[in-house]
Amino acid sequence: MARLDHPVRAVVVDNDSAVGQPGLGLGGAAQVSALAPTAVEGEVLAKAAVLSGPTKAESWLPHGGVIVYDDGSHRVVEPG
Repeated sequence: MARLDHPVRAVVVDNDSAVGQPGLGLGGAAQVSALAPTAVEGEVLAKAAVLSGPTKAESWLPHGGVIVYDDGSHRVVEPG
């Protein structure tokens, strides 16, 4: 898989479009944008961050990203 010379951003939203509510009922991290060297890695990291919940989401963003919480607040995660 080719690596790009700039980061790729992937966004995953925990939302059930049928009812407009969070889809998994995990609460906390409603959306995550993950930076990564490849689109596939970004997608995996963003999905894992959403599924891990708000207290562990940041640990899935080694290249940086943004976590948007259910209440609309957000946290920018710097590359580690």
